[in-house]
Amino acid sequence: MDNKLTGWKSNYYDLPPGATGIADLIEYRKMSFNVGNIFKAAYRLGDKKGTSRQYDLEKIIFFAQRELEIELGQAGWQEAVSKDRPSRSTPAFGQIKGL
Repeated sequence: MDNKLTGWKSNYYDLPPGATGIADLIEYRKMSFNVGNIFKAAYRLGDKKGTSRQYDLEKIIFFAQRELEIELGQAGWQEAVSKDRPSRSTPAFGQIKGL
C-alpha cells in the first residue's frame, strides 16, 4: 500500500523532539489562538470533566468561524477600524443553533 495516498504517514504528523504535552504541539506548529483551541477541543472531544461532546463541537465551530473570518479579512476587531461595516457575524460561543 502506498502511504503517500493513504495519509497514514507524513512528516507533518511527526512529533517534535521533547514534546510532552499538547501545548508543545501547539507551539511547535505555531498555531494561532483560534486553531490551538480547535486542536485542544478536538483532542479531548467530550472527555473534559463537566463538558459534553456537543460543548466541544460547538467550541470547534466557534473558533473555526473566527479563524475563517480572520482569513477572509472579516474579523470583528478588524471591522472596528471601519465603522461603515457591520459587526462580526460569529455567534457567541454556546449560542450556535441548528447542530
